[in-house]
Amino acid sequence: MKIEALRTPAFLIDLPTLKHNIQQMKDRARDNKVTLRPHVKTHKTAEIAGMQTTSEARGITVSTLAEARFYQESGFEDITYGFPITANKLSEAAELSTRLQAFNLLLDQSQTLSALEAYAREHRIRFKIFLKVDCGYHRAGVDPSKPASVQLARQLAASDCVEFKGILTHAGHSYHCSDPAEIVKVARQERDVMAQFAEQLQDDGITCETVSVGSTPTAMHAPDWQGVTEIRPGNYVFFDKFQADIGSCHPGQVAATVLTTVAAHYPTHNQMLIDAGALALSKD
Repeated sequence: MKIEALRTPAFLIDLPTLKHNIQQMKDRARDNKVTLRPHVKTHKTAEIAGMQTTSEARGITVSTLAEARFYQESGFEDITYGFPITANKLSEAAELSTRLQAFNLLLDQSQTLSALEAYAREHRIRFKIFLKVDCGYHRAGVDPSKPASVQLARQLAASDCVEFKGILTHAGHSYHCSDPAEIVKVARQERDVMAQFAEQLQDDGITCETVSVGSTPTAMHAPDWQGVTEIRPGNYVFFDKFQADIGSCHPGQVAATVLTTVAAHYPTHNQMLIDAGALALSKD
């Protein structure tokens, strides 16, 4: 089928560009000796998730329990649910935990841990948990400078209901940057906050197996990941105009476009009407 024959609006993927973006991130992870656990919410397809992972590293990150179920049914066995778990979702998370080799949850509230422990004891289940850390985005996560954060990590490590996996963060403030130099600063902040907090926990006798960071801009521009063990970028498979505008990628790396039809042209006010609105174009 030719592009001209497609019904519009249509979502188009440039396959060679997609493959290049995926391989580039694999190479960055390999060269920096970190595990790549890609976020798969950007595309929500088993096919592209399979391209992002390898036989040695099949772990993925999802943003909803519905996504976790979909990928579990598609054959993925190692999944991190990248949003703090809430008490009303524990039964669903427990069910997924029994179906998967590894289903990692995260939390940043002591009351959530209390609810989780009560559920785990009643249902005789043990959850795999990350402590969510705020590395400067200030949307979620514990403040690593506060003693209460170390105390929560200590509670996680000591709990008989929890397998403490380590610490995890997301440098969402990298999306507020305007050029690669600013992104590098955020990437260094992300790395340093997490590496230093992990070292602090280790000094306190708390084993921190995994130090996980993640955002596409920082993953593209981080000078190194010393002290980090895992990265979780997601948007890099497609990129978009916003990523190009902030310097996360260059325009030639954008693999996804929306094909649309011009329905009308209005020369008097220099506008066109197309058959693709906000829903077709997404927020980016």
